[in-house]
Amino acid sequence: MNKREFSKMLDIAEQQYSRYENGQSIPSLEIAIKISNSLQKNINDIWFIID
Repeated sequence: MNKREFSKMLDIAEQQYSRYENGQSIPSLEIAIKISNSLQKNINDIWFIID
């Protein structure tokens, strides 16, 4: 699956997905859950908080 397909599946613009990849933006909790679910991974395995 390429960026275009993945961003379409998440219902976001491809440019927004690129911002997430490049660390220029942080996805909302809703988008983070969609990403985790689409990758069939637990959200805690993908996202973490740095204090």
